[in-house]
Amino acid sequence: MRNLRCVPALVLGVAVFGQPPNDDSLARKSGLSVRDIKVLRMNLGISESDSHQRIVAVDADSLKSNGHILVVEVMFPGACIQLHVVERLKLTEVWTLSKVPTRSWLLDEDDSDAKKGICPQASMLPRAFGTSDHRIVLELPVRSDPFQRSIPSYTHCPQPAL
Repeated sequence: MRNLRCVPALVLGVAVFGQPPNDDSLARKSGLSVRDIKVLRMNLGISESDSHQRIVAVDADSLKSNGHILVVEVMFPGACIQLHVVERLKLTEVWTLSKVPTRSWLLDEDDSDAKKGICPQASMLPRAFGTSDHRIVLELPVRSDPFQRSIPSYTHCPQPAL
């Protein structure tokens, strides 16, 4: 088993409260063209007018040398997210993460919730970012004690087979 390192890099926060980013603002922040953002959204099956499913972050830099783009999608209600890795030239999906694997291989995984995405387990939203060494990091805040002041995060480094 490979030694996984989680290194903070460009943080892609999910802005759920307020207006989700539109194609113009995603293009400005990512450095892609508005046309590329529209094609990317259509290829992921996300309608421009759909208020239940939105792209909230596009990271065109962290996975650039591999020829990929990281896309964070949020789904309402519940503010659940899905991660997509898209091939840079064709803007087609090559990998997706819609469910965090269990922390133990002994636990039986149920795929019935996979369509909902990766949902918040605390008052803070999950966040995802790419690193310069081509890793994708997912931070999932967990709250086990409602009286706890700080909210620890479960950090997961999924390794797409690209």
